[in-house]
Amino acid sequence: MRNLILSIALFLGAAIIFAGCDAQKTSGPSDTGDGFLSMNVPDNFNFQTTRDINVKIKSDVVEENSIINIYNGNPNEGGAVMQRGLVRAQGEQSFDLNIGRHLDEIWVGSKTGGSPFVYTRLNLNSSGSYSLNIGQETAAIFNSSPSTVEGCNAGCDTILSGNNATISAGETACVPEGENLNNVNITFQGNGESTLRICGNVSLQNVNRNGNNTPVIEINETGSLTAQNLNLNSTDARVINDGTFNMNNNFAFNFNFENNGTANISGSFNVNSNGIGVNNGTLNVGGDLNNNNEFENYGSTIVAGNLQNNGNSTIKNYCSLIISGHLQQGAELHQYGYIEVTGNTHFNSNPNSLYLYSGSFIDISGSLHVNTTIHGPTGDYARIDVADYIRVNGSGAVRNNIDLCGYIDHMNGSMDPTVVECEAYIEVTACNPGAGSPGGSGDSDGDGVPDDEDDYPDDPDRAFDNLYPAEGVFGTLAFEDLWPSYGDYDMNDLVLDYNINEVTNADGEIVDIHFTFVVRAIGAMYRNGLGVELPVPPSAVASVDGSRLPNGDVTLSGNGTEAGQTNAVIIITEDASENMGLYVNTVNPNNHTQEDTIKVSLTFTNPVTRAELGTAPYNPFIWVDGDRGREVHLPGMPPTSLADTAMFGTADDNTSMSANRFYKSNNNLNWAINVPVSIPYPLEEVDMTLAYPNFRDWAESGGSTNTGWYLDEPGNRVNSKLYLLP
Repeated sequence: MRNLILSIALFLGAAIIFAGCDAQKTSGPSDTGDGFLSMNVPDNFNFQTTRDINVKIKSDVVEENSIINIYNGNPNEGGAVMQRGLVRAQGEQSFDLNIGRHLDEIWVGSKTGGSPFVYTRLNLNSSGSYSLNIGQETAAIFNSSPSTVEGCNAGCDTILSGNNATISAGETACVPEGENLNNVNITFQGNGESTLRICGNVSLQNVNRNGNNTPVIEINETGSLTAQNLNLNSTDARVINDGTFNMNNNFAFNFNFENNGTANISGSFNVNSNGIGVNNGTLNVGGDLNNNNEFENYGSTIVAGNLQNNGNSTIKNYCSLIISGHLQQGAELHQYGYIEVTGNTHFNSNPNSLYLYSGSFIDISGSLHVNTTIHGPTGDYARIDVADYIRVNGSGAVRNNIDLCGYIDHMNGSMDPTVVECEAYIEVTACNPGAGSPGGSGDSDGDGVPDDEDDYPDDPDRAFDNLYPAEGVFGTLAFEDLWPSYGDYDMNDLVLDYNINEVTNADGEIVDIHFTFVVRAIGAMYRNGLGVELPVPPSAVASVDGSRLPNGDVTLSGNGTEAGQTNAVIIITEDASENMGLYVNTVNPNNHTQEDTIKVSLTFTNPVTRAELGTAPYNPFIWVDGDRGREVHLPGMPPTSLADTAMFGTADDNTSMSANRFYKSNNNLNWAINVPVSIPYPLEEVDMTLAYPNFRDWAESGGSTNTGWYLDEPGNRVNSKLYLLP
């Protein structure tokens, strides 16, 4: 219908445009029954795609100040910094964050002195409160989550006592703690999964598999299994060891082997083409380690022979890997921890298969031959020490921040200028003996934050940039402007991306806020203003810079905040369409108008605590077509002091000031939404529920299901109904 109005306007002039617009705004929405009006949304749901969490970080036993970075994912796999800070020696600091509900983990990086960052993964739960003691946590660079095999006191269908046993599909057979069974023959039978659970001691002679059976062997922490061979003949089979596993022969497997205890292999350890090996404990290999698919080491792996990483296989080393023989690297290697090689090392993989990450260390007693590209970190250094000699051949290259410590007798390849020699410090951890000497970059402004980690090294009042939703990540705000009447629920009357930088001092207090808003779309005939309310008095703000005031809709106080407000209100713009015009970027992506970026900054009179300010994006709102009192906020967020409260409870709005219910309709719908990532918005007059199929289930569940409905994942988006640039 809006397209029709626009067409009429082209012929009949500006007066008819606004007459048509007014008619549109008094008409009811179109809903065929499967759209937004048919949603059944819980009364207490406010369409929140984010949640607040608290991370309390202590430093009980660390004698120096520690830099803290909190990431929205694995920092070595694209995780972005959400918040930065300082934990003083033997002190603690509390970090309050607002994060996307789709996240199930965050990562904490801590750095003390000249050491590299040490990372810890925090698995998120429903409580929202987490504690971490960086002086007492495991010093491993990365932590796996090993499984725990159930005990043998429950869940057992059969108790084994003899030398011969058949375990049928769907059955769990147990060897109780204290039971010793020797020369046992096991048959896994039937179509399905059969489990042998060992809490005592078993010496296994033969394993047979009948039918399409999937064998599972679980060794409890009190149990042990000794075998000469373990051919389970099923790629879906699993062996999980939390106790002791002894293989008195070569161990070659095409199934999943997970060691959380101690595994002793007298011969070679061969991960075959369909095998997956994961070590979270101690793995002792008496022969060679040959990887032909996937091997991950989170614990200690000791190889008496050679290690060969072949073909299209992958090794990920997060902790300690000791090789008494040679290392032949011909596939993909991700090195996060420590590798020690007594013999020679050959890097012979394709140019995009060898990656060294910050704080990792490879110590080679023999020679190093580089025939591929070594990709180093772009942050803190990784280090390679070579006792004999280094040869970088014609196809070899050393990239980014690598400390290559040793005698180079042949350089036919290339080396980045960031490569150093015997300078990097690698911190001692439970996995890594470390190398080099800790250094320091000084602290020019004396705030306790070293210069190399201080975003403002010459300013004692400022230390860290904290970008919300995260560094390099923009969120999306989308508004319907027909409030208090329903619109068409395409959420594109005003669409903005935003990133908010909170500048903090060394004590974690906020000194400045820098807002960046990007006007992406205006699917309306109204010239709408944009503001942000902060939960502090106007006197808490010293100055505001960058507000756009082309129309004279608002009056500012001397400090740049809006006059007449109880709380500090920051005006971003009086007219979001000022540089783009009306009805842009909602119909035809091939006729795209360049987005308009608005930057507004403020400085507080005195630093503000997180408890006072709360978390970004605070309380953003629009006002409609120059009518300053006609505010539209996110559902559940209160109006400012200048809102026209007489409009509450009219048309489709069901706001109740006394019940603290704001900007929700009679059937609990919203006129605005905030998403913590940048997302495409619906095309003109396309219902949000039709463009994002999982949006409905999310809303009707009260936010408990489909929390990532907006992510670019299968089933989440209908691209034909979204404004996507070609």
